[in-house]
Amino acid sequence: APIDKLDVNGRFNDADITHVITENLLIAGNPGGPVDTKARASGRLAIDPGVIVKLGSARIEAEVGQSQLIAEGTKLRPIIFTSVQDDRFGNSGTFDVTNDKKLTSPAPGQWGGLIFDAVSSGSLDYVYLAHAGGRTPIDGGFDNFDAVEIQQAQFRLTNSILENNADGTSTSNRNGLGQNSAATIFVRGAQPTILNNVIRNNKAPAISIDADAMVAVSNGDDGRATGPVDQFEDYTDNDGPLVRLNQLSNNSLNGMVVRAGEVMTESVWDDTDIVHIVNGEIIVKNFHTFGGLRLKSSSVESLVVKLSGQNAGFTADGTLLDIDDRVGGALQIMGTIGHPVYQIGRAHV
Repeated sequence: APIDKLDVNGRFNDADITHVITENLLIAGNPGGPVDTKARASGRLAIDPGVIVKLGSARIEAEVGQSQLIAEGTKLRPIIFTSVQDDRFGNSGTFDVTNDKKLTSPAPGQWGGLIFDAVSSGSLDYVYLAHAGGRTPIDGGFDNFDAVEIQQAQFRLTNSILENNADGTSTSNRNGLGQNSAATIFVRGAQPTILNNVIRNNKAPAISIDADAMVAVSNGDDGRATGPVDQFEDYTDNDGPLVRLNQLSNNSLNGMVVRAGEVMTESVWDDTDIVHIVNGEIIVKNFHTFGGLRLKSSSVESLVVKLSGQNAGFTADGTLLDIDDRVGGALQIMGTIGHPVYQIGRAHV
C-alpha cells in the first residue's frame, strides 16, 4: 500500500509477503530549532532479514533530524530492495506483483533510491539493491536521485550487493536536498563506513564524495546498529570515511570520485584499496586552526590517485593576510617502504 510519512517507529517484519511502495516513504525527522516548535520523536523504520521491498517511481528518505533506516539482513536471508518490475523475487507464491505476465522487465532507474538527510542515520547489512537511480516526486514536480545518497548523515553499508542502478544526476536544488552528481553511492559532508560490498554493472561511478568529507578524524567500524555483530576490527587506524574490501566491476568508473573543491578542514586520504579519481582541482589554502591534505599509503598497500582533465590536480596555495606569521596550504604525499603513493596527474605548490 502507498505510504506517505512515518512519524513513529515502524517495522517491516513479514518475510512471507512482498512489500510494495509506489509513493515516497518519508521517515520523519525532528530538526528542532525555533521554526519547529512541536516536540515529537523522530521516525525509525526497521526491516527484518528476508524482507522483500519493491518500489516503483518512489524513494525511501530519512528526513533531516534523528530519523533512522535500519535494514540488517543475514547472509542466508538478505533484505531485497528492487523494482516492482523485478519478477526474480517474491513470497507467498507471488513474484509478478504488477500482474503484467512478464510483459515488462526490470531496468535501471525504475525507482529512486535510499536517501539519508542531515543528522539522520542508516545501517544496511546484507542488502541487495538494484534498478534504482531514477526519477521520483518532489514538491511541485519530479527529480532524479542516486541509488544511495548520504548527506551529512551517519551511515554504514556492509556485506551488500548494489547492481544495475542508473545515473541519478540532478542539477537542481530538489526542494532543499541539493544537487548531486553521477554516483551509485553519493556522499556529501559525511564519513560513512562502506565495507565488503559488491558494486557492479551500474551506469554511474561506484562512489562519489566531496573533498571536505575526507576529514582527519579517527573512524573505525562500530558494527551493526543492533550491536557489534559482524564488526570489522582491523581498521582502528582509519581516518574519515572507511571504504575497504569492496569489489567493483563494470561501473562507469570503478573507483571513488573525489569531487573538486577547496579543502576547508584537515584532510586525509588513506583508503588504499580503492582508486581515488579526481576530475577537477583540489585546492588547499591558508592554515587556520587546522588544515592541510595528506595522501597516505599504508604499511601494506599503496594509495592510488588517478586524475583526468586539464584542471585535475592538487594545488597548495595561500592568501596574503595582515599578519606576519601567515601559514599557507600544505600538501603531503606520504608513501611507505615498498608502497609509494601512485599519482597519475599533477600537483602544484
